[in-house]
Amino acid sequence: MRRKKFIKTTFFLTLFLLMALAVSSCGQIEESPEGTSSSDTLQENVESTPAEEKIAGIDNQTKVSNTDFTPIGPGRDSETVMEYLSQFPDDLQDYENLEDYYVLTWRDVYGQEYWDAFMEAVDSQTPAYITLVQYTVEGDPILYYLNYNGTDCYMMSDSSRDGFAGTGDRYNEYTYRTVNVYNSHNRAGDEVQSAYLVNDSNLLRTEIEYSYLQSTFYDGLPQVDARFLFERRIKERDEKAPNAVPEKLYKEEVNTLSGVTMKLLYAYPNEIGVEIHNNTDADILFGEDYDLQILKDGEWYSLSYVIDNAAFNAVGFPVKAGDSRIWGTDWVIFHGVLGEGDYRIVKSVSVSKAGDSHTNYPIAVEFSLP
Repeated sequence: MRRKKFIKTTFFLTLFLLMALAVSSCGQIEESPEGTSSSDTLQENVESTPAEEKIAGIDNQTKVSNTDFTPIGPGRDSETVMEYLSQFPDDLQDYENLEDYYVLTWRDVYGQEYWDAFMEAVDSQTPAYITLVQYTVEGDPILYYLNYNGTDCYMMSDSSRDGFAGTGDRYNEYTYRTVNVYNSHNRAGDEVQSAYLVNDSNLLRTEIEYSYLQSTFYDGLPQVDARFLFERRIKERDEKAPNAVPEKLYKEEVNTLSGVTMKLLYAYPNEIGVEIHNNTDADILFGEDYDLQILKDGEWYSLSYVIDNAAFNAVGFPVKAGDSRIWGTDWVIFHGVLGEGDYRIVKSVSVSKAGDSHTNYPIAVEFSLP
C-alpha cells in the first residue's frame, strides 16, 4: 500500500475533489514528458474535495485504442489547462454555495462517488479527468488537475494563489502511468486513504513510506518513482475499540538461519516496515503472515487478536539469493494500536535447494514504542 516531500511545513485544512468524466473515441496517445517541481507534500488527516463544473455521466464510455484519440475535458495543452484552472473561485465559501460542486472537508464528505468513479475509470482504462482543490492554513487554494487518457495520467499543479509558495514555479506538469490508492490506518488508529501517481502499479505503500521518510531526514537520497496526491481520513477510530494484550508465551528460537536477516525500517503504533535480506546461495520465500509479540518480564509473548477468525492473504514474496525485499504491515485491524513497550515481529521464511524439501525458519526484528 509512493509523493516528493513526505512532510509539508504548511498543513492543509480541507481538500476538494472535482471530477468531470467524458466519453472519448479511440486513438493514438501523445505522451507528455514528466516534469519536476520544487516542492510536493504529504499531509496527515486531509480530506479530498471535488469542485468546479457539473459531472458528466460515465455511462457508455469506451476504452482507448490506438487510433484517432480525442483529448477529454481541457485536454493536456498547458495554456488550455492553466485557463481552465484560473476559472476556479478563490474562496471556500464560493465552492460551498455553488451548485454542481462536490466537496469533502476534514469533517464532511460530499461526492466520494466522483473520486470512486474516476478510479473506476483508471482501473478500466477509460478516459476521465478530475481536479483536486486544497486549502492551506492561510486559506489559499492549490489546485491539481488530473487527466487520464487510458494509458497514462497527466497532472498540472497550480499554486499561483498560494501566498507562501516560495520562489519556485507556480505551475508544474507531470505524467505517470497510473494512480494507486492505499487504505491503511494512521498512528491514532483512524482509517485513512492515500493516493499517488505511480509508474509501477505494484509499488507497496511501505516502499513509498520508507522512501519519503528517508528523503525527509537525509538530503539527496533518491525516492521511489511516485508522486503524492492526497491523504484523507475515512473513519475515525472508536476510542472504545480493544487493543491486543499478551496472550501466549513464545518459546521458539528465532534468527537461526545464517545469512537471512530482517532489518527494521520504521515502526509506529499502527504499522511497521522491514527489509528482509537474503545473503545465502538459495532463494527464499515469505508471506503476509507474522506474529506480533511483546516483551514482558524478560520473555516474549504473542499478542492477542481483537477480531475473531483473523486470517492472512495467501500470497508469497520471493527473495532471490543475494537480494533483499521491503515488506510492511498495518496491524490495527488485528491488534489495535500498540502502546508503550518493547516489541518484535516474527516472520517465517521458507528455504529450498535443489533436491531438498522446503524448511521454514522464523526470523525476527525488535522495536520499541515510547
